[in-house]
Amino acid sequence: MAWPLWFRNEIGDFPELAPISDVLKIEAYALNKQFKGSIHDCKVTDSFYVDDSETLKKLNESALALKFKLELELGDDYEVRGQYLDLSTEGHVINRSINASMYTRALQGRSAEEVFKVRWRNHSCR
Repeated sequence: MAWPLWFRNEIGDFPELAPISDVLKIEAYALNKQFKGSIHDCKVTDSFYVDDSETLKKLNESALALKFKLELELGDDYEVRGQYLDLSTEGHVINRSINASMYTRALQGRSAEEVFKVRWRNHSCR
C-alpha cells in the first residue's frame, strides 16, 4: 500500500521518518486503501470516477477527519494542506485543495458535504 502523506522537508514521502504516531500512520494507510477501493479507471479518458455520491461523501469525510488529526498531532511546526475530491461535469474525480473558507466551515463543525459543496454528477463516459 502506498504511503499517502508527503512532507515538504527531508521527511518527504518516507513513512518511517514521519513524526506522527503509528495509530495515525495506520489511519493514513486506511484512507489510501479506502480511496483506491472506491475509485475506478474511466475506459474513455485518463481519469477516475466513483460509483455514487455516498462513496464520494465518505471519502471526503475521511480526508477531512485525517487533516484535523494530523494538525492536532503535528502542532504549529507543520502546515497541513488538506485535499478533497470534486467532480467534473463528466463525473470524473478532481483532486482539489481545501481553501480558507472551507476550512472555516469545517472548524464550525459542518459536515464534509456542507464544507465542500460537491455537486453529484454521474459518470457520463460509460
